[in-house]
Amino acid sequence: FNHTHGRLTNNDKHPGRNNGAMFVQEYAHGEDCDHEDVAESVVKGGNVVHGNVERSTTVRFSCGKRLELIDIKEDSTCHYIFDVTVPELCHHE
Repeated sequence: FNHTHGRLTNNDKHPGRNNGAMFVQEYAHGEDCDHEDVAESVVKGGNVVHGNVERSTTVRFSCGKRLELIDIKEDSTCHYIFDVTVPELCHHE
């Protein structure tokens, strides 16, 4: 994977995560995705190289009592979202 960009946001979509501060990192250009469901309809964000779909990941860091991986999901074919809590984000205003 190559890190493509990161951004700090204030997110109120996740109630109960204290101040709502969230840092989001995007990773693209992972291994080719050879999943049987891969089709042009799931191709997002230019992840097609030489006719293949590449895996990509979004990592969302939010406020939490300890550094912890709290959730992993595949929101579309070969795109993954990791939710991680980080105590240092609890102090961001």
